[in-house]
Amino acid sequence: MQDLLTHNIIPMMPLRGSSGDLSPLSYITGAIQGKCTIRILSKKHQGVYVDTAFMESKSDPVAIQAKEGLGMTNGTAISAAVGALVLYDTHGLAFLAQILTAMTVEGLHGTTESFHTFFSQTRPHPGQRSPPNLVAEDPNLSFIFKGTDLNIAALTAELGFLAHPMNHMLTAEMGNQSLNSLALVSARYTNTANEVLAQLMAAHMIAVCQALDLRAMHLQFLEPYKPHFFELVAAHFPVDREATPSLDGEAPSSRAVQTPPDLSINHRDGDQSGTPNMTGAHQLPTLLWSRLLLSFDATAGMDSQGRFIEVAMSMHSTLLGHSGIKSADITRVART
Repeated sequence: MQDLLTHNIIPMMPLRGSSGDLSPLSYITGAIQGKCTIRILSKKHQGVYVDTAFMESKSDPVAIQAKEGLGMTNGTAISAAVGALVLYDTHGLAFLAQILTAMTVEGLHGTTESFHTFFSQTRPHPGQRSPPNLVAEDPNLSFIFKGTDLNIAALTAELGFLAHPMNHMLTAEMGNQSLNSLALVSARYTNTANEVLAQLMAAHMIAVCQALDLRAMHLQFLEPYKPHFFELVAAHFPVDREATPSLDGEAPSSRAVQTPPDLSINHRDGDQSGTPNMTGAHQLPTLLWSRLLLSFDATAGMDSQGRFIEVAMSMHSTLLGHSGIKSADITRVART
C-alpha cells in the first residue's frame, strides 16, 4: 500500500457493480499483487496495467498468503472513505445554508419570529421558502431570473429523486449476499446530491446578493428623500391648527409648531403597525412617512408605474383621517 502511494499507482475500479466494498477492495488487493488485468490511473499514466507500472517504478508485487486476501477485501474501507469525504462536503453546505438563510431574511426585511423554537418543536421537519424575483428593473418587465428559475426547478426535482432510499438488493450467492448495507452506493448518490445542492445554493447566492444590493439601494434612496418629503407635506398640506388639538390639551395657538422627531427607516422592531403613537398637527409628516415605508414594503413585487400609484393611494386614509387637513387641499394636490 505504501509503495502504491509513493509511486502514485492508483488502481482503477468500476464505479458501479458492487453494493458494498468487496469489489473495490479486490481491485486494490489485486494491484498490490501486481495483477496484469488491473489498470491504474496516475499523473504519468492513463490506463497502464499494474505489472507494467511496477516494472517502471522498480517495485515488487506482494505474494499474499492464506486468508490474507480475505482479510484485505472483507472490510468497509472504501465506503468509510467515500462517506467521510461526502460528510465533509455536507458540513460545508450546511454552514453555507445558514449564511444564505440569514442573508435572505435580511434581504426580505424579515423578522426572527419564523425561527422561534416553537415551530421546530411542533413541526420537526425542514421547510422551504420561495425567494422573490428581485431584479434591478421592474419585476413585471424583466426576465433576468427566468432561466435561473427554470434551472432551480429542474435541480430541485433531481434532488428530490436522489433523496429516495434504495430498495433492498436481490439475493446473491445462493442467499449468502441477501443482506447488505449498500453503504458505497448510498455514499455515491449522496455525493451526487451534494453536487446538485451546491448548484442550487449557487443560484440562491446570486439572488440573495442582488436582494441585499436592492435593499441597500432602497435605503440610500430613502435617507436623502426624507427631508424633501417632509417639506412637500408641509407645503401642500397646511394644517388647520384651530381644528387640531395639541398633544397635551393646551390651546393650539399657544404653542409653537415643533419639528417632527426623526423616524427610523428600519421600522421592523418598532410598532407592528408601523404607525407611531402620535397625534397633533405637527405629526402629519411623520404619520405619512411611516405609511410610505409600509407601502413600499407591501408593493415590492409591483412594477414602478403601478407601484407608486398604489403608494400614493395608501396615504389617503391618513390624510382624510387627520382633523387638521382640509378636503380641498387633498383635491388640489391630486389634480396636480
